[in-house]
Amino acid sequence: MDPASLEYVEQLQQNVAELHQLGREWGMTDDEMSDCIERVLRENENVIVSPPRKSTARRIWRCIGYTPVVVSCLILGVLILFAGSSLLFVVFPSAEHYMSGKLQPYGYTIFRTIRLATLPLHRYFNITSLYDAECLVENPWYEEPTLECNWCENIKNIESLNDTKNHDLIDEFMREARPIVFKNLANVVNFEDLRGLYRQNNVVLDNAAFFRSSVPGMRSIQELFGDEVDENTLMKDGTTIHWVTRNMAGSQVIRKLFPRPTFIPPESEVALERVIFIDGHKSDHYELVVLPLQMGYYIQASGNHKVIVTPLKHCRDVCNPMQTVLKEGDILTYNPSVWKVVVMPNFQNKLSIGYAGSFSFNGLDFDLKESEDAEIQPDPDAEPQESVQEEDSKTEQT
Repeated sequence: MDPASLEYVEQLQQNVAELHQLGREWGMTDDEMSDCIERVLRENENVIVSPPRKSTARRIWRCIGYTPVVVSCLILGVLILFAGSSLLFVVFPSAEHYMSGKLQPYGYTIFRTIRLATLPLHRYFNITSLYDAECLVENPWYEEPTLECNWCENIKNIESLNDTKNHDLIDEFMREARPIVFKNLANVVNFEDLRGLYRQNNVVLDNAAFFRSSVPGMRSIQELFGDEVDENTLMKDGTTIHWVTRNMAGSQVIRKLFPRPTFIPPESEVALERVIFIDGHKSDHYELVVLPLQMGYYIQASGNHKVIVTPLKHCRDVCNPMQTVLKEGDILTYNPSVWKVVVMPNFQNKLSIGYAGSFSFNGLDFDLKESEDAEIQPDPDAEPQESVQEEDSKTEQT
């Protein structure tokens, strides 16, 4: 066969292959494509081949038909991955610790990517209020982990310490979940100190995660520290103000007035969440908020305040409530897995300013997993240790 004929045959084969590919895209069967090609070869070579009318509809239907399948497979895959990971972490807790350790160096990168990916949502929704949220969806059935009641049944009073030099004794008290009052350990902070701190750092402190006030018309921190507000204004009956900060910048600023307590070991983590309480005369009573870390502390920065330390609900039949009056500079520390703290109304003729925070067990020679281990739980038959109870609590009854 001469070269011209070979070239024509190759061109013809290429055209046939292209026609077959085009027919498949149109949804034609092999028989339909063969009949169409033979008809064209028999007739005028300029005839334009049109796809059957049903091919376009078939192609659209095929694309639509695959979409639910792909979406369902993706959702099913995510659910299987989540369920499998949860089951693995429950059966093998060491696997959770391993994965947490491996992903920790990439935590900032992961969450930064998520934050950047959500930026287009700002065009339609204002999500700035979610930046400091602990979770996006509250779980009404979630309960904080608690310890067994034998941790509190032999504790009859609140320990009182005048210094923080005896680290072994402090560790022992905390290991036994005993509430402790450190006397005259914190700095005294008044309302003018708070106002001065705010005015020097208002850009940072305006972004509070939560602010609630019982004063009519006071809905923000800006209004709290306005020129027309002073201690006499806040001393009115029923004034109760809660101010929560959870971001890094705000916590660093507040730390200037409320530095890290000296009894917290340097190895322990201190939570970013800082809560400031301002109570006038005959203020409402309230329970200290649920704390993010294992140990909580409350500082009485100004005025005196009576607090009641009660066991959790499931231990009220076997454990006793206790009370004390915190004076200026006192710090109460407690384990929220065993105790809850209720701040009573302020009946003093001075504005009360309190501060709450939390810290981890690191550096205290024990951790939560060890605390939950039955082998190291305190002996329920052991005699309670002697302690110094506050004079005010001896004369007052719960």
